[in-house]
Amino acid sequence: MLRLPRTMVTVHGYLASTWNNYPLAVYLRTSDSSANVAAFGYDSRAGVLADHATALRRFVDTALNCTSRCGGPEPPLGFVTHSMGGLVLAAALADVAALPPDRRSRGDTLLASAPTVMIAPPLRGSLWAASVHELVGLTVVAGPGTELAAMARSVDLAARYALPSSLPLLVVTGEKSWSNPILSRLADGRPHDGTILNDESIPLARDGDNAGADLACARMHVPGAGHSLLQFRLDVMEGVTEFLAKHSG
Repeated sequence: MLRLPRTMVTVHGYLASTWNNYPLAVYLRTSDSSANVAAFGYDSRAGVLADHATALRRFVDTALNCTSRCGGPEPPLGFVTHSMGGLVLAAALADVAALPPDRRSRGDTLLASAPTVMIAPPLRGSLWAASVHELVGLTVVAGPGTELAAMARSVDLAARYALPSSLPLLVVTGEKSWSNPILSRLADGRPHDGTILNDESIPLARDGDNAGADLACARMHVPGAGHSLLQFRLDVMEGVTEFLAKHSG
């Protein structure tokens, strides 16, 4: 049996819920029955990214405390996010980086080194969200979705959510460009999963020699896989589990 991080937190995407990550959570628990998999939920159509990032940090501390009470060893911590969930985690990491060490919680101190898998994260915004927002306004794209739309038009906004070089990271992308010919045309043929362009999932480095450039990380690309169903695929679940086990310490 694989050894996974003692506490793993899943974060769903826009217009989704904790149930969207349930099959993956079951797969992770099956792979390591001693792991605590906690699903973080948030209202993706309300508030701003900063609100959800703060709530995620509190949730992580609660999940870590639960692991300790249930007799689990001191964690490592791990994350699996889908779509906007990756941006919520990136915002939490940015908040922690701005805090002096003596103001960080136990969860905060583990965040920047926790093995993390981001499935189709819009780390550089979303051209599709920006286009839909311009067309129909707040009817469809609301809450942090408006920030996601703005990021696609602003390199400076995207840079706010650059990731620390210490983060063990796997980025999973899909490709199903034929499913959204409108986005294909808007993106001049750049590959996408029907919602997020593959190059929108490339993280930026926050620190180190490559600060402001592409962050070196592991990548998994799944041709023929669409955005909303990526986390339900068996090959993705297997890749997620193997990465977390490899970096669980």
